[in-house]
Amino acid sequence: MSDQGPTEQFGEALRAALLAGSFPNPTREGCPQPDLLKKMAGKRRTLPVGDPVHVHVMQCSPCYQQLEGYRAQFRRRSTVAVAAAAIVVLAAGIGIYQVWPTLLNSNRPELNRVVDLRPFTVERSDRPANAIPPPVRLPPSPVQTIFYMPVGFEPGPCEIRILDSELKTRSSASGNAQLEDFQTVIHTRLDLDGLAPGRYTLMMRHPGADWRQFPLLIEPAAK
Repeated sequence: MSDQGPTEQFGEALRAALLAGSFPNPTREGCPQPDLLKKMAGKRRTLPVGDPVHVHVMQCSPCYQQLEGYRAQFRRRSTVAVAAAAIVVLAAGIGIYQVWPTLLNSNRPELNRVVDLRPFTVERSDRPANAIPPPVRLPPSPVQTIFYMPVGFEPGPCEIRILDSELKTRSSASGNAQLEDFQTVIHTRLDLDGLAPGRYTLMMRHPGADWRQFPLLIEPAAK
């Protein structure tokens, strides 16, 4: 039985529904400007809970997904800044300033995606076909990815593989599953550059454990 109270359970269910696209807004009616979403991502208390913009975001899947993407960028920039400061200190002591241009090039902007795997929690053979979650969609390029893991996926190191239709590994990565706001989340970078559009299989597991499989669709490259 969950230790969460009714408020926490409702909040978790609402976030899951927003990330899964349960509140579509194809015409983006009433959506705030991206600059305001960035401010909300950088500082959670930018707006009071009852503010109309805050209410809209909690009822609009595109806005909430965009907000989570900005939050991922802020977290990644903070991590990069700490790592960069540590490298400067080390370079001052052993004379390796020449690595700095390489580090700057490796931090080039990349795509960001929030992937919600929680709809795949229930695996039943008698589930209707129309109740099976749609495949995960990712672009054929390097992408910084936030995975919201299914219930029961424990925190800890995680191996990630992308298999093609012939079950050959086309890409691999690693990450660390951790709890954030009562959610098990993995932040990782997937290098999908060069993969042809089509269906693949996303494989994830803790080292030594059984693999979990999720359907993956590589989308055509944006023109």
